[in-house]
Amino acid sequence: MTNKELTNEYMNLLLNMSGTFKLLSEKSTEFTHLEQHIVEYTKEDLDFIKFI
Repeated sequence: MTNKELTNEYMNLLLNMSGTFKLLSEKSTEFTHLEQHIVEYTKEDLDFIKFI
């Protein structure tokens, strides 16, 4: 795989994770501390990839 293909796969994975956690957050009013960090980390990665 090329770097571009790997980046696209990684971005798709992050988008799927982001969508999953968004859905979970809509269903639940309480996030655990770990879940909050995962969401923040995913958002930072997505922001970085958009910057590239």
